[in-house]
Amino acid sequence: MRRFGTFLTIFAAMANPLPARQEFAACATSGTTPAETLFLHRQSMRARAGKPRPLASATAATSRDIGNIAVIEDSDGIVETLNQFNLDGRTLTFTPIASGTPRYRYRIAEQSYDATAADQGRVVAALGDDDFRALALPFTFAFYGTNYTQTFLNSDGNLSFTAGENASSTRSLGRMTGGPPRIAALFDDLDPSNATGSVRYFADASHAVFSWVKVREYSEFGIGTPQTFQIRLYVDGRIEFAYSGVVPQTAVVGIAPGYAKPGTTVLSFVNDTSAEYPAAIAERFGNNTDIDIVALAQKFYQTHENAYDYLVV
Repeated sequence: MRRFGTFLTIFAAMANPLPARQEFAACATSGTTPAETLFLHRQSMRARAGKPRPLASATAATSRDIGNIAVIEDSDGIVETLNQFNLDGRTLTFTPIASGTPRYRYRIAEQSYDATAADQGRVVAALGDDDFRALALPFTFAFYGTNYTQTFLNSDGNLSFTAGENASSTRSLGRMTGGPPRIAALFDDLDPSNATGSVRYFADASHAVFSWVKVREYSEFGIGTPQTFQIRLYVDGRIEFAYSGVVPQTAVVGIAPGYAKPGTTVLSFVNDTSAEYPAAIAERFGNNTDIDIVALAQKFYQTHENAYDYLVV
């Protein structure tokens, strides 16, 4: 039964608040008033302030409900932290594992931007800001265990399968993993309609190359910084991102099976050792700190039923 008028506060924290009173009524909301809930929360904050913070390894907290407050731990990219882009001049390769459950490994190598393929590629005509085009692939491409003969080239530095995207909402980790299956070399607010840049498509029997050539970031005021990079798809399922002049304000890089499949791994491609990943692999780059509201909601609904009218963060 749908619960109308139900509010649930999501509070992101790393420490252990004092437990609030939990008297659940038939509609599954607590008997506390909003003012009492806020008072209990402030009391717990004051109590924490006077205590030394324990080591995380000794008190590994988990997401949990305290009265009408869901405490969601800062993990899996929920909090977008300052992280400058460090992949420029490099190539990031994702290689599918041949047997068993579909999964990928990655590796970092030196720059391999293919200027010849970019120059020979046909310009994706009239591709605008927040736009996409459906493009046929010259071979069947396997991605997370599903075969595709068509991809959608999205102006915002990514390819998707089953559907294109033209939304103007924040290019966040949550949106990247929650939408259709996606290959994102630079999931960023890019504007190919600017006359200085173009998006090009080249294909032969062995690989398909999608090149963003001096495509500027969207800027409401002034002129955005040009970005040059490629996505290369190979007949054996390999994926390569090649960067040759990329300095984004904020972007997400990675691959995802789509539709918020659980198990997203948020990492540093340059600093972390590659393992085998059956779900999304991504890194968020940015010049600020913020909360990824979509990722936070996804995390919440992994442990709560879809029965709330509002989530108040």
